[in-house]
Amino acid sequence: MYLIYKLLVYIAYPFLYIYYKKYSHSSNDFIDESFVLYKSSPFEFNPDKKILWMHGVSIGEALSAVNFSVFLNTNGFDVFFTVKTQAAYEILKSKGLKVIYVPFDV
Repeated sequence: MYLIYKLLVYIAYPFLYIYYKKYSHSSNDFIDESFVLYKSSPFEFNPDKKILWMHGVSIGEALSAVNFSVFLNTNGFDVFFTVKTQAAYEILKSKGLKVIYVPFDV
């Protein structure tokens, strides 16, 4: 069953991208980052620090994690965020944090 799911997702992936690009009211950055298949990290990390990935779907969740991420960053962690909304993306970017839109799961 898992293989069938994976196969169907990979077949549907380009069609979903075209659909979102044509009919979605989301920004092009959201669509392009959501449909990217990362082969390596989009960020450069400090090799002396542990990497921590934090996810906030909305602006409230993302903002609630900002102070915690600053604390972690000063205590040996390199933190990056994934978000689903444009408002959360813009606020985290304005604070100088590493942030991308969460990619679709394949």
